[in-house]
Amino acid sequence: MSRIIILILITLSHFYNCQSNQDSIYIELPIDATYRAEENNNIYEVYNVIYRPCTNNSITFKKASDSSLVKKIEYKSIPTRTISFIYQSSGNNQTEAIRAEIKNYISYKDLLDSNPSNIISILKGFKNIYIVDKNNNAKKVTFDLIGSL
Repeated sequence: MSRIIILILITLSHFYNCQSNQDSIYIELPIDATYRAEENNNIYEVYNVIYRPCTNNSITFKKASDSSLVKKIEYKSIPTRTISFIYQSSGNNQTEAIRAEIKNYISYKDLLDSNPSNIISILKGFKNIYIVDKNNNAKKVTFDLIGSL
């Protein structure tokens, strides 16, 4: 009888771990925190990912009436957007990220190459959001999208 109970507990714990992994997303952020404060074992860190869109700058040439070459350069202004990941801890609530166990993972390169609006909509679909810092620590975070002024 005790073997059956142990088997049921193992099955339920495995099911719970699978479910919790599906509700979590991990984002690689191998950058230093933009802001960090520590007081009484409480840590507050802000990691900013700034999206600088590729602009459609253009250079055109034309011949002026005096037969000189005129170069026209256009720089189009496109607002930048920033996603801030906010980490707050009271004590030690970070764990080592074991890459083989992570199901939902966004690399830093993919994060930078993606559309910030799409990333925000994806993040809203997950219950737990973690960043994986350059020391391979997984830290549970919240996020905010900051538009340009």
